[in-house]
Amino acid sequence: MRSDGNVAIVSSPLKEAVKVTNAEPASTDYAAAVRIVGTGGSSLTIQYDDAGSSITYIGKAVPGTATSAASWQIQKLDESSTPDFSLKWADGDGNFDNVWDNRASLSYS
Repeated sequence: MRSDGNVAIVSSPLKEAVKVTNAEPASTDYAAAVRIVGTGGSSLTIQYDDAGSSITYIGKAVPGTATSAASWQIQKLDESSTPDFSLKWADGDGNFDNVWDNRASLSYS
């Protein structure tokens, strides 16, 4: 990550470049309002949960969406098989219909 004041440029393992504004860690979740580069300027809120060892959850939703709302697109990144990693979708799809608070108990494929 490269930081420039209140703006950080992030290149994630997912190969997505995002512009993060006022990124502040909240507990173990790294939440930030972001603008996805190359998607026509649509804004999303992204939650990152480094769940320990080699598991990271990544959630995306419209800004202002409650973490308890079934309006999140969630992915699970498993880096236990280095140098490879697996990236799976909650419910096996990229729909915005999952609850961020339930990320650890969802099915991923």
